[in-house]
Amino acid sequence: MVTGSDRSYCRDVSAVLSTPWGPSGEIVYRRSYRRARADGSPEEWPDTVERVVDGNLALVDRRHHLPDERRQLIELFLQFRALPAGRHLWSTGIRDRQHVFNCHAAGWESNDLAAHFGFVLDQLLQGGGVGTNYSNRFLRRLPAIASAPTLTLVCGDAHPDRAALDRWNVTSTPATHGERHVVADSREGWRDALVRLIRAHQLPGTQTLEFDLGGVRPKGAVIARHGGFAAGPAALAKLLRLTSDMLRVLVGSQLDSLDAMALDHLIAETAAAGGMRRAARMSIKHWADDDVFAFIDAKRHGDGQWSTNLSVEIDDDFIDLVERGHDRAVAVLRRVVDGMLTNGEPGLWNWSLANADEPSEVTTPNPCGEISLQPWESCTIGHVNLGAFEDDIDAIADAHRLMARFLLRSTFATITDARQRGVVGRNRRIGVGHFGYHAWVLGRGVRYSDSHRDPSIRSTLRHLHAVTRQAADEYAAELGVPSPVKVTTVAPTGTVAKLAGASEGIQPIYARHYLRRIRLAAGSEEATALQERGFAVEDDAVVANTVVATIPTRDTLVADVRHRWGARADGLVESADEVSLRDFLGVQAMYQECYADNGVSATAHVPEGAWTVQELAAALGAFLRRLKGTTILVEGRWVQAPYERISEAAYLSFAARTEGSGVATCGDVSTRRCGQRRS
Repeated sequence: MVTGSDRSYCRDVSAVLSTPWGPSGEIVYRRSYRRARADGSPEEWPDTVERVVDGNLALVDRRHHLPDERRQLIELFLQFRALPAGRHLWSTGIRDRQHVFNCHAAGWESNDLAAHFGFVLDQLLQGGGVGTNYSNRFLRRLPAIASAPTLTLVCGDAHPDRAALDRWNVTSTPATHGERHVVADSREGWRDALVRLIRAHQLPGTQTLEFDLGGVRPKGAVIARHGGFAAGPAALAKLLRLTSDMLRVLVGSQLDSLDAMALDHLIAETAAAGGMRRAARMSIKHWADDDVFAFIDAKRHGDGQWSTNLSVEIDDDFIDLVERGHDRAVAVLRRVVDGMLTNGEPGLWNWSLANADEPSEVTTPNPCGEISLQPWESCTIGHVNLGAFEDDIDAIADAHRLMARFLLRSTFATITDARQRGVVGRNRRIGVGHFGYHAWVLGRGVRYSDSHRDPSIRSTLRHLHAVTRQAADEYAAELGVPSPVKVTTVAPTGTVAKLAGASEGIQPIYARHYLRRIRLAAGSEEATALQERGFAVEDDAVVANTVVATIPTRDTLVADVRHRWGARADGLVESADEVSLRDFLGVQAMYQECYADNGVSATAHVPEGAWTVQELAAALGAFLRRLKGTTILVEGRWVQAPYERISEAAYLSFAARTEGSGVATCGDVSTRRCGQRRS
């Protein structure tokens, strides 16, 4: 039970210490995490912190709280010294809606094709990301499509969205025969309709299905409890109609990788149709599959699979063959590298390293690559802002202990899928990660490029992993649950790091000056306010009902380092384009070896034209055994990229055309592919 004095504590602290927003931080907060208070007014940051801390503590009995744990968490979160992942900021403390798990692994069931696709829709509609392994060893066990049922979609003429339904052949008159289902206006209702449709295609014989969409709320209606806006019945009609059309042509055969990916992408488009969800996915395929080259090229000629990242599954056998010059393995690596140099797709995922010390096989990483998961498993993550502590190792260690406890409690949150409850209950997987790494090493007088060779930094990271492991083990024993199988990670921390204006994950600063692009719901209060202040706001080139605001930005890190180190500063600070690929991958490998028992999500940026396919393949070869995931992007290849490097003169010119001096300074940095499309 929270006392009145405890309730006031968050406000008391915030009154004394102002919120240290990064320049785009408050915009991101209002867009992504602020909810309505009980009286209907919008939250402010102290309200959100209080909701999240109290909601998390309420997941276990109060006797399992530390005496001052609430206050310690409030102080950490208010000042951005540590933060749970965005899923926690949005969902924790919402009654019956504590869907706090970041991402999920969608498995396959040999006797039920619909199990996978229903799970994907369910999790995407809850705002989580989904990873899937489409390797042939899984798909060849799936049932064939047995029949092509007749599908009728119905919605009465009085529905506000009636005109939009004509495109999907939705009639206003119910059929007089066949199996009729009224679709409930809920996430469960949409999922059940899709599952029912797919299962009908698994049954032999002639069938007729009718779905009544009349009870589905119109497009744009507010979803009060979950937040955001309704996609409307036309989005569901499109999903059901195109799913039926896709399966109809496959009667007598199994889905192959690209078929299954296409259906999952259609599901993701449906989940994103309300304009508030980014519908993040990861697609994995084994390097030895006979159709792996088609998978590698799936996004080469357009963005038809914009909802997913692609990664090829490699293993120790693959690396051995590459080192011996095996034709097939070398050809796969070079095609992957060619894709990286073309559009950043695909990446690489090391199955052998990811499965080290796992109790059962992990089959896919989450969409950003920092956590590898068993089928139906989910992950829960949070982060410590290393740069906020300077070099107070004891305080940093305390923050890791508190985040480990916070995340272990979060595994008791709502899980609606029985398969997922089982695997989460066994594994209790958590991921305490970092952001602000670049500021932290600079505070120790170490250049980013040299940090992976610094014995003190390596030793400190090992110590922080040990602290986190011990805290998780001790708390699990107290709670009477299994110790988490893994406890540490490095995530991209995109929007979370933006709240504080800190460098994301373990990335170096992107540039001293750049354009920062933020995606917002079309017509939102934040988009309108930015446009009125003179910032450029345009339609998103890929995602419907979304706009992109462009903000001129100056990074603060250079000035901070100059203040601390004086004349040494110019030799210490490097931006991403000044860090060699070998040193960047060296930092990632150091983190994988010294800190992260889960994965490390980091994206290497290379200049256009700087590498040939053969050169880059050779450079990556030295790190394949040391990294669970590898992602490389070529600068300047993205339309409406989250970041665009500019000169100081260009920054000043842009800023002069916006309100005052624009957004003065920021510590935002580049992120991996999941940020490229979902910033």
